[in-house]
Amino acid sequence: MAVKSVVTKGWLLQRIPLANDDCLLTFLTEDYGKLNVFASKLQRSKKKAAELDYFRWLELELSQPKQSFKLKGVKALTDFSPYLADYKRMQFGFDVLKESAKFCPEGEANRDMVQLLHETWTLKDLPLVTVEVFFYIKLLWNCGVLPRFDSVRSALWVHPLTLVFTTESQVGACGLTNHQRQMLEWFRRVQAIDLADKHNQFELEDLKILQSFLKQVLQNH
Repeated sequence: MAVKSVVTKGWLLQRIPLANDDCLLTFLTEDYGKLNVFASKLQRSKKKAAELDYFRWLELELSQPKQSFKLKGVKALTDFSPYLADYKRMQFGFDVLKESAKFCPEGEANRDMVQLLHETWTLKDLPLVTVEVFFYIKLLWNCGVLPRFDSVRSALWVHPLTLVFTTESQVGACGLTNHQRQMLEWFRRVQAIDLADKHNQFELEDLKILQSFLKQVLQNH
């Protein structure tokens, strides 16, 4: 029986070393969504090891015997790791990969998530808190967790677990001003290219409040 070969592009989400220099790799791919791939003797292949890394847009050559995938070849098309040179940005980068892996089902193509990682890495010149708010809002919206906040035109209280929002205080809820509510909606709709031009219109304190709220939502979903 002929072994099927496929070529796709994707991001490395996780790398688990196994015995005998083998590895189990998890990718977020254009065509297959989140995908587990077995890499035989990876550490002994200098060419594969040099190309394969986190924060790189990769071209993957895979074989598919039966229902599993094996890594035949890999080529780095774009390397974003130099943009994550300082510790805080690198830590955020790994948080991005972890949260993306959590919200992407296996075997289901999710091009919005693939594109979101592209956009997130290209925002290298923006303050980190701005990039975090952008990524978390897009992630939670794309995955159907975060509701729209344009049905209420006032300050509101949002519970990070239930995501029920009211105009009156509720136990365990986060209070957002009307301006912060509008910021949530703006970030939900904005494209990365527009964010780069307009991010200076927001106050740092407002961004930090949204950052804290979104991280609480992530912890509860």
